[in-house]
Amino acid sequence: MPKPRKWELEAFDPTDAFGKARRTCWIDQATIEFITKGLLGARWFRLLCVKDVLLNPIAVFQGWNREGFEDALCYVGRPADHPKQDIELPAPPGRCFLTFVLPSGKIEEWRWESFDPNSEADCRNQFGHNWSQLWPPTETT
Repeated sequence: MPKPRKWELEAFDPTDAFGKARRTCWIDQATIEFITKGLLGARWFRLLCVKDVLLNPIAVFQGWNREGFEDALCYVGRPADHPKQDIELPAPPGRCFLTFVLPSGKIEEWRWESFDPNSEADCRNQFGHNWSQLWPPTETT
């Protein structure tokens, strides 16, 4: 049986203290086909933000406020530039683009949120009670 195809993206590795290492993240082909065949244009163009956020996050957190996804990483960013159809860029004030990546590297979700990465309340709401900030490193990480 052939292995499912993936759309692979290079990502910043938040476990590298020097900030130079990269890892591979991916979206399965079935998801891409669902978005393109389903005429989900806005979702497709938001997907274009994923690449920028994975390579240039302003913060990376571990934890996700969903049962079974507590080990997921969340890359937080403000995408710089790409085709602007159906997307408001630069990021509106107080909004960030969040990309959730499972430990396997699978990109599970991506979306705009009203979110302040420096707000403990926002982090607890988004990531649950057992979240941690991986990047940039803090005094406690």
